[in-house]
Amino acid sequence: SRFILLLMIALLIMCGFKLSAQEIAGTPLPGQRGVPTNLPDISIIGDITGSLSSEPAARRADNLTVREIEIGMQGYLYPEIRADVFFAFHREESGVINAELEEAYTSFLSLFGGLNFKLGRMLVDFGKLNKLHSEQWHFISRPQVLANFLGGHGLSADGISLSYLFPLPFFLQWDIGAWKVAGESSSGEPEGTEFEFSLADDAYHTRLWVAIPFGEMAELQLGSSGLIARGPEFRKQNDLVKIGGLDLTCQFIISAYQRLKLQTELLNLSRQLATEEVQRRGFYTTAEYGFNKYWNCGLRYEMTDTLLPENPAEIMLTGVVFRYLSETTKLRVQYSYNITTKSGTLLGQLLFGIGPHSHLMK
Repeated sequence: SRFILLLMIALLIMCGFKLSAQEIAGTPLPGQRGVPTNLPDISIIGDITGSLSSEPAARRADNLTVREIEIGMQGYLYPEIRADVFFAFHREESGVINAELEEAYTSFLSLFGGLNFKLGRMLVDFGKLNKLHSEQWHFISRPQVLANFLGGHGLSADGISLSYLFPLPFFLQWDIGAWKVAGESSSGEPEGTEFEFSLADDAYHTRLWVAIPFGEMAELQLGSSGLIARGPEFRKQNDLVKIGGLDLTCQFIISAYQRLKLQTELLNLSRQLATEEVQRRGFYTTAEYGFNKYWNCGLRYEMTDTLLPENPAEIMLTGVVFRYLSETTKLRVQYSYNITTKSGTLLGQLLFGIGPHSHLMK
């Protein structure tokens, strides 16, 4: 959109002045540093997952598969300017493997004071989990409310994101972004599929979040997010979507390796169509506990409205146990029980990372 383009030009001009000042100060240019340092850091993330389900419709997917391979290339283009590129190969429930440019963006760090911005394709910084890659989740599966509202692989879009860190004695950051979202669902199905929902076209988001420490052993985080975009039927009729979210996280450090983390996130979706207005709500609440350096467990309760007339709401209870083999490799076992359909799914996963930036797992 014009707004995105004008904002991009203005920021690049301001950034150009800062880079010129750095050159005058004697910063070596690429190619003039002696030993070549232009090569990016390359990392690979592997996700091998097996599943067993008591639900007949899901049994066709009961097998051991390479669910995802992610390749990351990262490096600095200039002091305080870095580039991050992530390619992903997803195996969908149908068995088809889809190649995807998950993220490809340039970060301009510490532009002026606490201001920085990112330009390119990114996972939109909405809520607590959408920005994270799947290997950084505490659970194997994404909460259903996020999958229903933002897509099974998260909301990724092309655009620009600005962040400002307020100069306060505690952490307070404000993020805003303008995006162009592809008019296609995360599953790769074309628009118009029954019961499908996906965001599309121009989108705008904002997020304000604060972290307040309580001594050295506890921290409270509170965030608020908002997003305006088009729905999948925007080419046929008026389809305006507004999503609001609140998230709360409490973390307690018991010892060097023992931690308790409580987190909840609530979302409300309002969709204005030509003839009706649709309201959908959902939330998830998690409790995560680290026993020691190697063993962790978690419990998640969630509820979300759906588009299915036979099941207008879905309630699920999920438990997970996992063991770290290293900082970037772990084994996880998860069981999810769908209270609405009285069915369960057992997942086992080996998650491994190779390379210097293979997303330190949390």
